[in-house]
Amino acid sequence: MWKYFAFTQIFSFGLVVFAYITLINGAVIHTDGNLLKMQGSLDGFYIDLLGPYFFVLVFLSYGLTNIMLWTGKKQTALTALVIGIAIYYTVGAPAYFKALNDNQTYPWLAKQISQLLPQADQKSGDAVKITVYLPPDSTSHNGTEIYSGLRTRGFENISVEEYSVEAVKNLKTEKGFVIEKLDGKQSLQGLPVYEFNNQQFVIIPVKK
Repeated sequence: MWKYFAFTQIFSFGLVVFAYITLINGAVIHTDGNLLKMQGSLDGFYIDLLGPYFFVLVFLSYGLTNIMLWTGKKQTALTALVIGIAIYYTVGAPAYFKALNDNQTYPWLAKQISQLLPQADQKSGDAVKITVYLPPDSTSHNGTEIYSGLRTRGFENISVEEYSVEAVKNLKTEKGFVIEKLDGKQSLQGLPVYEFNNQQFVIIPVKK
């Protein structure tokens, strides 16, 4: 019995722990912490999102199914495994869907900016050159999302920068847009407030 559980429980769970600290923690092979991304590794990102609950769920799932297999209850073990997988994907679902929704904020803002621009010339394909200024707390990934969101809508001459008064003064394109995140207390008269995922933004057009 001990040999059975050593291979099916301890050894198997040990491999899972080793894979976790290697791929997610970067403890064995050093990574920059961004190896598993939501868009490219759905299961890996989900495991990272679960945190310590991942080990609890996996250990219990292994333990219950292995005990049932040892006692000859194969059909019950299969049922327990299916239930365990269902619980595994249910526990982290709210946090995972929130992360997915958060990831749509800047693509959605790119769509709003595109609607403020004249469409590209149908013959030449030329479109107005623009610069988009992001809020100070934005990331390089947010900038990529703005750029990609506008490119897919036919606007190719795009520059994305972090907002500063000096950067806006040195605007080099025909038009620009400042994305400003509101904290619930601010208001800018005459400008529509865009709300997405419980966040509010204004898009301020600027010119040379």
